Amino acid sequence: MQEVRRKEEAIARAGIVIEEKNWPPFFPIIHHDIANEIPIHLRTLQYVAFFSLLGKLSDPVFFLWGRTDSAIKFGWFFMFYLLHIGFCILAAVAPPIVFKGKSLTGILSAIDVVGDYTLVGIFYFIGFGFFCLETLISIWVIQQVYMHFRGGGKTAEMKREAALR
Repeated sequence: MQEVRRKEEAIARAGIVIEEKNWPPFFPIIHHDIANEIPIHLRTLQYVAFFSLLGKLSDPVFFLWGRTDSAIKFGWFFMFYLLHIGFCILAAVAPPIVFKGKSLTGILSAIDVVGDYTLVGIFYFIGFGFFCLETLISIWVIQQVYMHFRGGGKTAEMKREAALR
């Protein structure tokens, strides 16, 4: 513990700003401040992207593309958000090949259940609707981020950064 404190003091003396960890509030592990660090024109998009992925990723660093505009962070965001969209589509369909039983509330599970248990089937259809809504919102988010990415000239920067690695 003293070693960590000593290193933090040395960093502070060197003039390096350490952002206070403030999120999640019950156990802060990262610095997160959309209202003060994200440009106004990107805040709504940032909030929608953040809340659509909340609970699916354990590392919110992928949401910081709006703060740093780093091409590599855009790449990470695109990769993980496309995985998120893929899962949402899979969950909306819920094919019995991938998931045995009724673990996802997709359309195929809903159709299968509604004949035997009407109330449960209705809940499955509601879950299917939510997965469809999440898919549509996520597609809108990735489209908006991609337009921001292309409009900011990050494509060439990303190619240069990837070539250096």
